[in-house]
Amino acid sequence: MNYIEQLKKLIEDEYGTTAKHVETVAVHETFQGETIWDGEVEVFEVPEYPNADRVFAWGFEDETGQREVTVAQIPPATTPENAVKAYLVSQYGKGIKPNRGRPALPKGEAKDKYVPIRLSEADVKAFTQAMKKSEQNTLSGWMREALRQAAHNG
Repeated sequence: MNYIEQLKKLIEDEYGTTAKHVETVAVHETFQGETIWDGEVEVFEVPEYPNADRVFAWGFEDETGQREVTVAQIPPATTPENAVKAYLVSQYGKGIKPNRGRPALPKGEAKDKYVPIRLSEADVKAFTQAMKKSEQNTLSGWMREALRQAAHNG
């Protein structure tokens, strides 16, 4: 079972709903100029869960071993970034200091390269409208497919 499947099973068991992985979001949190968390948050849709449409999840290692975190998309945790902040605040004073980000992948199982891009509001709106007309259900998925097509046609 890979990392995404482990988180999916954890969410399904914990929230009593089916879960569908929709995207991976890079999150970098700093406090007073120092990085306190830098990693990826997995976003899952949870259609049967009555209190939220999505659950954010990630794993990390600390002094007690491997840990997984799930946070339902309930205010103030409405984005992956805010979910990480809410978790860090909830752990403040408990002596838990998570290492940064997801656990290392097994040798030979490399994660895809993360490439950040900056878009104008008009581009985001246009791309989102195009995504809704396509078979893709996430903007990042639509962008990957559009870039693949451009590379193969170009």
